[in-house]
Amino acid sequence: MLNTAGFGARMSQNVESARRAILEGRSLRLQGRLDLAAAGFREALALCPAAEEPYWHNTALNEIEITEGAEVLRSRPRSLSLVLSNRCNIECIMCSVWNDPWEMPEKSLRDIAGLFPTLCRLMWQGGEVFMSPRFEPLFDMAAAHPNLQQHITTNGLLLSRRWARKIAWSNTHVIFSIDGVTKATYERIRKEGRFERLLEGLRLINEARDEFFASGAWRDFPLTMNATIMRSNVMEMEDFVDFAHEHRFKALQINPVDISGPEDIFRSRDAAALAHISEAVPRMRARAEKLGLILHIWLPSSRSPQFIREPVPEIVSPPPENDPSSPPPLSGSSAVLENRARPNAMACHWPWQDLWIDKGGRVRPHCFCGNDIGNVTEESVSSLWNNERMRAYRRRLYANAAAGWCANRCVEGAVPSAALSLED
Repeated sequence: MLNTAGFGARMSQNVESARRAILEGRSLRLQGRLDLAAAGFREALALCPAAEEPYWHNTALNEIEITEGAEVLRSRPRSLSLVLSNRCNIECIMCSVWNDPWEMPEKSLRDIAGLFPTLCRLMWQGGEVFMSPRFEPLFDMAAAHPNLQQHITTNGLLLSRRWARKIAWSNTHVIFSIDGVTKATYERIRKEGRFERLLEGLRLINEARDEFFASGAWRDFPLTMNATIMRSNVMEMEDFVDFAHEHRFKALQINPVDISGPEDIFRSRDAAALAHISEAVPRMRARAEKLGLILHIWLPSSRSPQFIREPVPEIVSPPPENDPSSPPPLSGSSAVLENRARPNAMACHWPWQDLWIDKGGRVRPHCFCGNDIGNVTEESVSSLWNNERMRAYRRRLYANAAAGWCANRCVEGAVPSAALSLED
């Protein structure tokens, strides 16, 4: 994801040349022409010294390290997702995040703020982020970096006119979590939430967006609706498409509930619910295409019986270090690259690009990932970035030994490949 808008600022010639070299390098990497790809990334690196262009320098360096399968990175994270606080204003029936109070440590927030100059994406999650008094100062600090796009995941119930305008005039992508499009279903799932207040929040954000566009701004202002499918709403899931279109969302993302219990229809293999999903999804896709709505459906169905399974024994562990069939160790610009495709068939780049800090300080490369790499209450963000468990992710992915380590939904294709890196 290359954000080149810079709020309308004109790029320097070097930055524009570097951007083009990075895009071409990515294309070459997809073709398996790794030596040429790395050369393009090094060209971009030389054009953008770290002192003058830290964002583009870090981007180019990171692309080199992805291409070479480096385990220990000199580049810094390019994407960061974090639970600032798990305080929430509602109590959803499929969520217990509010039941165990937690706040991000101040020392971790200082580490995180130090990453802002080289980040391209910063995702704020909760709880409900608008409940944290620490959110606004951090949001403003991040907004000072034009290459950084902030993403806010919110239930929208605390959204004010002032915040709606602040968001509209910054480089921000808002994701509304909405699991019901009727008052009865919404308020059954999101206890303490009022459907009318949700609609008011949507009205405020669209009014602010209209003001922004009326000013002559050309930058995109995307809104995404995120819906979690469970027993309480599965029979109404087709209605989400029209609701998203009516309230001017650019994209609708459909995810499975990820808990066991009364709302679970996936782990329990609820035959009726899964059959309904299989029938509903094609109609949703057709309707979304007609309306011009981007639709991401990341659901298993009755036709994916292996959604929950044990790892494949033969590839649980990476090849031994002395195995001649394993890829050679690569490090920095001295690595000799063959003109071959990366052995990682999943093409997941998250362990080279992203950190995700969950409640309690638990850290993973990405929220999809199944194994923690550590905790911010015990290690600094910078040390977590290259600790042994993070290096194990990189080593295993490069060796195509992800099963038994990575989450089943990624290994088995429930998550599309475009969502496994910043290149979407």
